[in-house]
Amino acid sequence: MSQVRAKVFWSGPSQAVRLPKAFRFSTDEVTIRKVGDSLILEPVHKREWPVGYAASFADMPEDFERPEPLPGSGHRDVLLEEL
Repeated sequence: MSQVRAKVFWSGPSQAVRLPKAFRFSTDEVTIRKVGDSLILEPVHKREWPVGYAASFADMPEDFERPEPLPGSGHRDVLLEEL
């Protein structure tokens, strides 16, 4: 794709860039990183569980004990956050 110019403007206290139609993202969130004088925007894709992941736990024994998170691990229960 060729290089095009885009308008920079202010939206409240934030600076924004109006992306031309050919450069639109198919997501509502991007990551931004700076490389030299350039800014690189990349789409954030929602993390999804593999097909059949939850079903793979169907045969877990009733007395299965879940281990405690390691101290200082910053553990989050991602499964519960997804609900």
